[in-house]
Amino acid sequence: MAKNYSVLGVKIDNEIREDFIDLCKSQGLNASIVVRQFINTYIKQNKQDKYQDKILMTEAEFYEKINRARNQKPVEMSRDELFSLLRD
Repeated sequence: MAKNYSVLGVKIDNEIREDFIDLCKSQGLNASIVVRQFINTYIKQNKQDKYQDKILMTEAEFYEKINRARNQKPVEMSRDELFSLLRD
């Protein structure tokens, strides 16, 4: 089975990286998910026609669903349950 993803390396200052990761953690978010959501939002705003079927949601929709998931489910929610809420 072929993988349907790739890795994007980004060169940034170590202090900026640590600040970003700390900020994401303080908000209960995974830094990789935040970066992927930024990329999806950027593409959606700038090149909608080609990637429309690959983009799951806008940044606002993403944070709205995260907040709803936090309010609806206990902290012990499994990864599958969280992703299920995000897909709805």
